[in-house]
Formats: sequence, structure tokens, C-alpha cells
Amino acid sequence: MIRPDSTVDVSVIIPCHNSTGTLGLQLDALAQQVGAPPFEVIIADNGSGDGLDEFIRPWQERLNLRYVEARDRQGPAYARNVGMSVADGNLWLFCDSDDVVARDWVAEGSSALGSVEVFSGPGLRATDEELRRGLPQAWQTLDAGLAPGEPLGQPIARPWPILLGGNSGLRRDLAIEVGGYDAALSHGIEDNDLAARLQAAGHLITPAPGVRILYRERAGVGARFHSSRLSGEWHMAMCERHDLWKASPHLRGGAWRVEPLRCLANAVRMTLSPRNRDWAGLASRMGLAIGMWQGWWRFGVRKKLPGPETGIGGTASATPHPGEALVFMPGITSGGGAERYAVAMVCALAELGYDPILATNDSTDPGWIDDHFGVDLGNAKVLPLPELPAWMHALPRAIFDLLEEWSWQRTMSRRSPAVFVDCLYRSELAGMGDLSVYICHFPHRLGISYRGPRRIYMATIKLLRNKFLHKGQDFRETYDMVCANSEFTAGHIRDRWNVEPQILYPPCPAMPAMTDRLQRILVVGRMEAPVPGVPNKRLDILVSTFARMDDLHENGWELHVVGACPDRSRPYLDELKRLAGGTPVVFHRDAEYDELRALYATSTLYWHAQGYGEDASEHPETQEHFGMTTVEAMSGGTIPVVIDTAGPREVVEKVPGCGHWVTPEQLMDETRRILTLPPADLTDLSQRCQDRAREFDTPHFAQRLSDLLTASRAGSSAGPDDADWLHGRPVLVLSPHLDDALFSASEVIRSTTTEVWTVFAGEPQPALTTAWDRTCGFPDSHALMIERLDEDKRAFADTQADIRHLPYLDGAYTTPERRAADLEDLRRELSAWIEQHSGDQPIVVLPAGAGVPVADPLGDRMAHVTHRIASTPGILAPLVQPLRGLKHRLYQHRRRSAQGQGLAVNEDHRAVRDTALALLRRDPRVTVVLMEDLPYLWWHPADDAVKEAAAKNGLNATKRRLIVDRRWKNEHISEYTSQLHTMDVDQNRLAKTETLPENEYYWILNRETNPPLTVPESLQD
Repeated sequence: MIRPDSTVDVSVIIPCHNSTGTLGLQLDALAQQVGAPPFEVIIADNGSGDGLDEFIRPWQERLNLRYVEARDRQGPAYARNVGMSVADGNLWLFCDSDDVVARDWVAEGSSALGSVEVFSGPGLRATDEELRRGLPQAWQTLDAGLAPGEPLGQPIARPWPILLGGNSGLRRDLAIEVGGYDAALSHGIEDNDLAARLQAAGHLITPAPGVRILYRERAGVGARFHSSRLSGEWHMAMCERHDLWKASPHLRGGAWRVEPLRCLANAVRMTLSPRNRDWAGLASRMGLAIGMWQGWWRFGVRKKLPGPETGIGGTASATPHPGEALVFMPGITSGGGAERYAVAMVCALAELGYDPILATNDSTDPGWIDDHFGVDLGNAKVLPLPELPAWMHALPRAIFDLLEEWSWQRTMSRRSPAVFVDCLYRSELAGMGDLSVYICHFPHRLGISYRGPRRIYMATIKLLRNKFLHKGQDFRETYDMVCANSEFTAGHIRDRWNVEPQILYPPCPAMPAMTDRLQRILVVGRMEAPVPGVPNKRLDILVSTFARMDDLHENGWELHVVGACPDRSRPYLDELKRLAGGTPVVFHRDAEYDELRALYATSTLYWHAQGYGEDASEHPETQEHFGMTTVEAMSGGTIPVVIDTAGPREVVEKVPGCGHWVTPEQLMDETRRILTLPPADLTDLSQRCQDRAREFDTPHFAQRLSDLLTASRAGSSAGPDDADWLHGRPVLVLSPHLDDALFSASEVIRSTTTEVWTVFAGEPQPALTTAWDRTCGFPDSHALMIERLDEDKRAFADTQADIRHLPYLDGAYTTPERRAADLEDLRRELSAWIEQHSGDQPIVVLPAGAGVPVADPLGDRMAHVTHRIASTPGILAPLVQPLRGLKHRLYQHRRRSAQGQGLAVNEDHRAVRDTALALLRRDPRVTVVLMEDLPYLWWHPADDAVKEAAAKNGLNATKRRLIVDRRWKNEHISEYTSQLHTMDVDQNRLAKTETLPENEYYWILNRETNPPLTVPESLQD
């Protein structure tokens, strides 16, 4: 993808953050390049505060220099992406602001990209002192350490892919293909992540020893420790993201686990011995060791790996890379319909831009998949699932299955896929993706049918599975979406699982269709002997029926039976041959895919009999739930004559003239009816069959899958995209602070007349000065509250909302005694409002409690102990205040730990929610709604908090989504100038329309006596 209007051949991209102290030397080096083609230099300013734009002005006369702001989020990955988005050249070179490139760097780099797609060059370490000597001395040092003019090396696949981001080159079209850098990663690992993605896509990195730089070594013990600690932590993120635990050079042999102890021993040795002290080197080792332990815990154990954000920053790919999609299908070589479905799912996800992975326990050769299914997996990976040791096969089946499921889940969850698809029939594996999809071929019964001790045993296994593998949930609750393969299956999912499924018909590849048809009837299915209550193709019925149709034999008609026939089924094949007698029946055992396609293309009729002899209502498992072979036959122009039940009926009933039967006699009658049609009618019926089959082809499947994934990510499954459920009823929004209502419930406020009470809008007397006041830029609470009250009035100025400021104190200003009194007064005010509107089915909207949870089990126990002591008269009373103080200090410690992962749950929000719920949870006159808290939801969505609050109060929660008018929201929340830039410092997402969430989520808390929600029928889920 060459840009035709490029005025330069090469774009040099430099990410910068407060780098005016070092950038000048790098720009001097670029201004004095020799032998270079025309090139531009792009300075991507990643939120600098040192006047970078003014600093670079003197170099604009010597260089084709461009300045672009990249302030929306921190990190060189994002800055490089922004730089790429404005680059004019087709060859992109990357260097850093604190290094020095060689005098021939642009010439060598552009020459390398003329021969290869991507390269990585070497760097020679230099100290600040060496670089302060000036550019000539720096180049002299570089030439002495790294010889110029070295030829390109050979690209090789490395177990641990390496790319030196500060000395690398990439062609425009390749950058577009892979989506640029991943803006979610930082601290040097974004370079190796790009290398891993390039290598996985088949683009090997070429060493370019002639493209040289001097890179600046960090000075100081503290700086070395900090830098190494972050590198070690994010090294483990790389291992987790790309499953490189075994390939990591730092993890080999397991010595990293004891490295902190070794470093401590070395510190003692260096302290005692004055010789050979290298505190900076030891700081690097210790930082790396500690960082690796932190990364192992954060990314390997707690699975806190950020999702892929390739493309963020506006690279030419324009859209973020969606990430990995993992399809779970053990036993792929069984080669049946479920396995074909899984393979097609892998291909469809690849078309949608995901990096697909097929997880199976078979040693599967992609060539076998191509031969058997006629599908090329392309660049899809195969993830081998672990096999349990042979001795474990002697364990009871239920225990073996539990251990096998644990080993599989452990292997796959390490990938942290963006999408996880479970295609295994009867699977109860937990969903483990950002979006998890369960493909239900048919719902198995979930109850335990055993009696006596075995019932207790199986119930224990189920309890263990749910507790340890499903995090205390039923497996159905771990999936965002359950997909049925037909309406027939969907009906049974509703009945058996109490789940509303989506219909995702299996993809059926189009078969070739010949105009001239042979006198041939086709049957396709596994050659397995029928067993009562077990699905079976009933080939015996079809063969024996054809053997009775002498008139067809006399007119030259043949029956062709195609199917897999393992050695164990040879006796059944012999029985089929016996039933055929001397009639023209041809058996195609284990036919190749091309042979089957040819039979589809030339046969006239297709017979199908699965479900014959079984009661579809008592044993629906025995029926054909969809009928892929029926659709394949129709796509080839073959006319179906199918048993009149379940999936086959659903497929053919929209094509009048196709055959349906219940008894073998009806099968013969329908066959003769169709074969006696006039040739023109027969051709027309064949064409209509092909038209119907196209509705199930691969493009339709991919489009339907894309629609479902898009809708699920956007929250369509959360309910109607309309606020009609609010209209005509009084609505009260309880906003903890002066901004929360518009931050979190702007669509409620915009679309209906609302009362908004800001709960903690009081001012402490006398004024206080807290860290939050200073962070917001004010000397004390009085100055801050005056400004915030004025901001709130301006924000609501042109809305229909009736706002009220309650005099209760914010958590930063209050005391336990004052907080208890304030909340009691809030209960009285809220009760009075409910009484006033009791006949109008009022709605009260509360904060949900999004944000990083602050786990405090010890604090909860201490609160209980403190309460018991406080209620006990006598000598224990003096212990109350010390225990309360200790409890508070422990809680603050845990809160600081949680804040390290993002915005922690705001206790003021929880106080409002819990106070109101305690009052309203049993009141049948009111409907309670929880709103998802912004900006806290960016770090931890509210789903878990809602589930916890609903369970605690004996309620059920129904999720709803409202699409946000982001321009309207931005216009109103922009008035909160004291808050916007303090709550999301790194990315400043609250201040820009395009980075505000597209949806707001609400949960309606349901009780049996809840007033009915007035949701239009057309909008119901």
C-alpha cells in the first residue's frame, strides 16, 4: 500500500516526553546525515511540559521537521502510532529522543527497507558524560564500537522475538497489516510485542548491523532499579500475552525465583568488601528480579493483563486490532459436524481480523483439516491441549474429567483471549475471554439423575467444578452469549437451561452444481450401528428401503452411501451390504472431501433419516439438530427428501416441493413423486434448493457472527437501546458528588425530566485543607466547594433536571459520627420523596459501585469485633477507639494497593447505594436502578459490584443499555473544569467527546412486586 502522493521517501518518527534536555543532540545527528534520501522527521509529543514545540523551532530550518501532539495517553507505543498516522513516507524509521543515530543511519535504514519489510539494528551503550562531549566525539565512539557498512543478516524465527524499538524500520503496508504498536503495553515490552506479532504473521525480523545508534544508559542507582523493575514486570506480561514462558531467556532454569535472595547476599558481600562494588549493576539485577515476581503475580496469576490496543493512536490501519480469538474443540479429528463448525469458526474469526487459535487435544496437521473439511486454516495457530498422565486414566471418570477440564482451562486462560468460543458438545468449561461465546449443538440436561451415594458424589464434583473452575458460578453465567445451531435447538435451550439464545446456523460451504444430473440418490453419514437413545444416521433404514424399490433399479437408479467407517464399525458395514443384497448400492467408505463434492454435484436426490424410530419429544438428543449435510447437498443442487422432524424440517420447509417423510413407505412415495416431475420443474426445484442453501453459506455465517460479536460488545444483550422505561414516571438520581450524575447518567438526564440530588455537597466548618483540595488546585475546602457548586449549576443550566444540593459532607471532610448522622438524615429525606410520589411508580437511580475493589476481609472482621466491644459495657470500652483507628489504617493501606491498579471503588458511592437500598429494597412502590460509575468503570466495570449488592439485598438485576449522545454529554460535563483533569490524569478521557463511552449501563433491581416497566414490546430482549 504505497502512498502515491508522498513528497518524501522516508519518515523518521521520534516519540518525546519531556526530552528537551537530550533531543537536541539527536536532531543535530539527523541534520548532518550523509547519503540519505529525502526524509522527514516527526516529533510525536507525548504530553511534554517542557516547551517542546518551541524548543524544536531552530531545527526546522535544517530539517523537514513536523510536530504532532500525542497527549491522549502515555507511552512511546501510542506516540509512535500517532507519528505513523501523519507520516508521508512509505518507509518508516524509529529512533528515540535520548539516543544518537549514526551519520549514515537514514541512508542505511532506508536501504535496508528497500530489501526487507522490517529490520532491527544494534545499539552501543553510552553514558551521559560521553554524550555531553558533542556529536563528533559520539560518532567516533560509535564507529569504534560498531563497524559501519555491515551487510544485512539473515531473518530467522526466534523463540523470544526481539525488536529494538529505538533503532528499527518498518514498511508502511506492513505496519498497517499488523496495526502498529500496542498502546496498552509499555516499558520496552511494546517493541518485543510488535516483534512477536510480526513473527506470528509470517514476517521475520532482519538483523541490520549497519544501522547503528548510541543509546543512553540510565544513570544512578535509583533510576537503574526503577527502570529494571518495570522491565521485569512487563517482561512477564510479554510471556503471558504470547505464551512465551518457556522461551523467556530470564526464566530458563527457574533461577529467577531465588534471584532476590542472591541480590541480597551480594549486597551484604559488597557492603563488607570495599573492592568490586557495583551498586548500579546490583540495583538493575534486584529491580529486574522484583519486577519479575510482581509481573508473575499480576499477569501470570491474577491475569490482569491489559487487552490488546493495537492501532490506538491513529495508525493507518484506522481500527484497533481486536486481539486473539480462541476456539475450543477437543477431538477435531473426529471429523463430524461439530468439528466442521469449529474449523469454520476459526476461519470466520480470522476474516473478522482476530488472531485465531484452535485449541484441541489432537496432534492436528493443518493439511489434514484441509483434506477432510476443505478448509485452509491460513495463519491460524493450533494450541495443543495437555494430556493427563496415563495413570490418571484409572481414576473415576468424573474426577478424571474434572482434572482434565482444570488442565485445559489453565492452559487456555493464559492466552487471555479477546474472544473465547466453546464448540464442544456437552461442555461445562467456564468462559475465559473478554467476550465468551458458547456454541450449543444441543443442551444437555443439567440435573443430577443419580440416586443414593452416587448422587452425593456427583453433586460434590459439580460443587467443586463451580467453586474452583467457575469462580462460584454456574458455567452458563460465565458466557456472554449462548448460540444455538437451529430454532429447534434454541427451543430446548430455553426449556432446559432457562437461557435466551442467539441463532447462529452452522456455515455450510457451497458445493459445485452440475446441470446434467445422474440417476443417483445420495446418503451421507457415519457408518455406525444404531443404539436406542443415541443419535444415528439410520443408514440401515435407507439401504433397506432402497432395496425394495425395484422400479428404480430397473430404470438405472443407484444409491450411494458416503461416510466415515472406523474399524470397529466394519461389522455394521457388512450388515448394510447384506441389506442391499444385489441392488445397485455403492458404499464410499472414508471418502476424500473432493470425492464427496463430486457426488453432491451430480446426484439428483438426497436422503436423510436421523431420528427415525425415536420419540422427538422424549429424546430430542437423538434428532438431527440442524443438518449440515442436507444443506451441502442442496447447495450442490441435489433435492432433499428428509425425515419430517427437527433440523432437517427447519432447513427444507421454506422450499415447497422438497420431500418429507415419517415412514419408509412415505419415503418411497415422496421419492417417486419428485422423480416423475417434468424436467423443467425438477430443474426449478433444484435451483430453489441452491438459493435456500446460500442462506447458510460461509459469508452469511461470518456476517451473522460479526453482528453478534459487535452487538454483544456494544451491550445489545443488556437490553433495549431506548429510555422509554423511564418515561411517564418520576425519576430521582442520587449523585454522590457534584458531577457524578452527568458523568454516569447523562442519558437519563437528557431524555427525561429528572430530579438530581447531590448528596455530599456540604462544606465543613471551619474550612479544611486536604490532599484532594490541593490536587484540584485550591487552598482549602471552602474555595473548592464554591467553585464546584458553581460548576454544577452551569453544567445543568440548559437541562430539564431539578437539582438539589444536600448539606452532607464528602468522605474527605467527614468523621464516622457525622457520616452516620448524615446518612440517617438522607434516609428521612428519601422516605419523604417516596411518600410524595408513591402513587406514580417512582424510579430511584443510585451509583452501582464500579472501580477496583478494595478487598478488606480483616477490616470486616475488625468492624464486627469493634461493634461487639462497643456494645459491651465495662473495661473493654477504652479499646473501641484504638481498634477503629487500626481498622481505618488497614483499610487505607488496602485502598492504596487497589489504587495502584486504577481508580478504586469510591466509598461515598457505596455509602449512598447501600443506604438507599436498605430503605428501598422491600418497598413495592419504587423501582431501584443502579448506574455504572464513570470514570471508575474504565478500571473495573460495575457488573461484580451489582451482583454483590443485588445478592446482599435479595434482588435480581436486569441490565439495560442506553446509547450516549457523546457531544451533548461532553458539552455539559466540560463545565466541571476542577475535576476533569484530575480523575484520569494519564489519558484525560473525560475531556474529549471521542473518548467518552458510547454506552451507559443501568441495572434494574427486580423483586416480585416491582411495578412493571413500560418497555415497548418491540424493544424487549
